[in-house]
Amino acid sequence: MFRAIAVRIGQGSASALRSFAPTSILATAGLVGALPILDCDAAVDTPRANVILVTIDTVRADHLSCYGHPRRTSPHIDALAERGVLFESCVAQGPWTLPTMASIHTGLYPAEHGANRSSNRLGSEQDMLAEAFRDAGYTTLAVISNNFVNASYGFNQGFDEFDQRYVQDHEGTSSPAITDTAIELMETYGSDPFFLWVHYFDPHHDYIAQSEFPVPIEYAGPWPSTLDVGYLNRLRGDLNATDLDYLSWVYGSEIYLTDLHFGRLLSHVETLGLSDRTIVAVTSDHGEEFYERQEFGHGKKLYEELVHVPLVLFDPRTPGLISSGAPKHRSLSNRVRTPVEVRSLGRTLLDLAGADNATFAGDNLVEFVDPDAPRPVYAEGSTAWGRNVRKHMIREGRWKLIRNLEEAPQSRRRVKSGPGPGPDDTDALEPYELYDLDLDPGEKRNLYDPEGTTSKHLQVILEARGRAWEKTGQVRPKGQRATLSREEKERLRSLGYIK
Repeated sequence: MFRAIAVRIGQGSASALRSFAPTSILATAGLVGALPILDCDAAVDTPRANVILVTIDTVRADHLSCYGHPRRTSPHIDALAERGVLFESCVAQGPWTLPTMASIHTGLYPAEHGANRSSNRLGSEQDMLAEAFRDAGYTTLAVISNNFVNASYGFNQGFDEFDQRYVQDHEGTSSPAITDTAIELMETYGSDPFFLWVHYFDPHHDYIAQSEFPVPIEYAGPWPSTLDVGYLNRLRGDLNATDLDYLSWVYGSEIYLTDLHFGRLLSHVETLGLSDRTIVAVTSDHGEEFYERQEFGHGKKLYEELVHVPLVLFDPRTPGLISSGAPKHRSLSNRVRTPVEVRSLGRTLLDLAGADNATFAGDNLVEFVDPDAPRPVYAEGSTAWGRNVRKHMIREGRWKLIRNLEEAPQSRRRVKSGPGPGPDDTDALEPYELYDLDLDPGEKRNLYDPEGTTSKHLQVILEARGRAWEKTGQVRPKGQRATLSREEKERLRSLGYIK
C-alpha cells in the first residue's frame, strides 16, 4: 500500500543537538553498554525486535571517523560501531544509487533485478524486503529523500507508509525533516513490531558547508560555499591541495550534519522505550570521487572510493556476536575484515529479527563471515544514462579484479594527467585491472598478468559469474520501464542523470 502521509515537521534542528556528546546520546538511547551481539537464534518468547535500516546517500567509508578519517565526522555512528559490529570491507553492488539500493531491497545483483539505468525501475514481481517484513507481521514504514528510491522506481512496494515528500534537487538540507518524520512514524506505530527505512540525502552533491561543522581554514580559492560536481569538473585542471582540502571539509560537514540527526533518531528510540528491542543498521549506497582519477562525482567506475561503503549493525538483545552456523558458538570481533556485499544486509536483518523468509535472496552476513575462507564479492559498474561503460568486479580477500566491458579498445590512450603509474595513464581502458588492496589501497598499480596465477583464478570466476547472469537472461530484463512525472524528469535532468 502506498500512501503519502501528513507529518508535522518540528523545529528541532542541528543547533539544538550541539550540546549532545556522542556517548551521551547513545547512553540516553540505551545503546551504550556491553558489546551487543547479532544473534540469529534469539529467544522466541521475547518481544519481537523492531528493525531500523538507515541508508545515507553518497558516503565513502574512509570519510567516517570510525573507518579511520582523521576528522571527527561521524561521532554517533562511531559510538554505535563501538558497541555493535563494523564491517571494514563492505562492497556496494553499484557506483550510484539505483542499482545498489535495489540490491539492498531485493538481495539481487543489478544484472538480476534490472534497475541499472535511469529508465528502468524494479519490476512489480520482485520480492522486496518490506514485503518480507510485512509478511512476517511487521508494520513497514519509510521516509526517503532521493528520486531514485521513490515510488516511480518501485521502492514503495511492500510499505504500509511511504513518505517521499523530501525528494528534492541537490540544493537544500533535508536531514532535520527526514528525522522528524521518522520519529513521528515511530510514535504512531511503535506499539507493534515495525521495520523502518530512513534514507538521508545531504552528503550527496551539491556539497553545502554546514555551520555545525565549521571549516577551520581560511579559503580564498575559486570555489563557493555550495559546490556542484559539474562546476568542480570544469575547474579540475586548475586545482591545488588547498582546494581539495576545502572540498573534503565541506563534504565532511554534510556527513556530520546527517550524523547529528541520526543521533537524534537513536535518542528517540529510547524515549519511546524501544531501545532494548530495536536492531539498527547503517550503510550507504555508494561513495564519491574526489579527484583520485581526475574526476569528481560517482557512477560507472568500481574503484574503492565508489564501492567501499560503511556498514554497522547493532542488536541490543544479546551480549556478543554469535553465528547460528557452524561452529555453533563462534564469537567474532566487533570489527570484521572479511569482505561482504551490502546486498546481503536485507537477508541478515530478516534473520536477526526472526522473520522466517527462506526465499529472500542474499546471505546471512553473520554466517557469511569466515576470515579463513573469504568468499568472492561482486559489483557492477553502470551509469544512470545507460552508456556503454559496463564493468564487472570481483574481490576475494586482498585481491580485486575489474573487467571493463564495452569500453574503447586498449590502444586508445590519453595524455597522462597525474603522477605515477596506473589507470590514469590509459583512462582505465585495459580489459582487466588487478589490484592488491593491502599493498595498494589507492588502486594505482595494475598487476594484471594473463599468465599470473591470481589473475587467471579471479578472471575464471568473474567471467563465469558474468556468463551465469547472461545465461539466465537477467542482464537487463527484470527491470520495467520507469514512468516518471514531468517534475521527476526535470529534477533528474537538472542533476545530470538524464539527457
